[in-house]
Amino acid sequence: MSNLFVQQGSTLDPRVGQSGFEIPPASLGILDTISIVFWVRVYDHVIVPMARRLTGQQNGLTQLQQIKTGLCISIFSMVCARVLEVIRLEMVSRNIYYEPEHIPMSILWQVPQYFLVGCAEVFTFIGQLGFFYEQAFLNNKR
Repeated sequence: MSNLFVQQGSTLDPRVGQSGFEIPPASLGILDTISIVFWVRVYDHVIVPMARRLTGQQNGLTQLQQIKTGLCISIFSMVCARVLEVIRLEMVSRNIYYEPEHIPMSILWQVPQYFLVGCAEVFTFIGQLGFFYEQAFLNNKR
């Protein structure tokens, strides 16, 4: 996904406000890491306790449910990227921006898709690690 996001960001305007500060498209990958830090806290302190109350299970969700949730959220991330791409291409064709280096659309429009990727990774990786630890313990017990 990151190649698509970087390629998409390279056509957008990297300037932030009137300051002249520019964000390189590849550096937006740090938003994925920042969102993981945010979503781990939300997962531990909000989602797991709420899921415990609803399901009655110790972990809240099973590993398979966690992985499925993460994959569904990653689908929403790609839908978000697709919507941004449709808007970007419409702007290019409507205003004939084929020659300029960047179209007048801020690179910050990519923040939601990076944020969703981080959320998806939290769900998927926590479910995978739980599954791997459980299976490793069962196999070493024999």
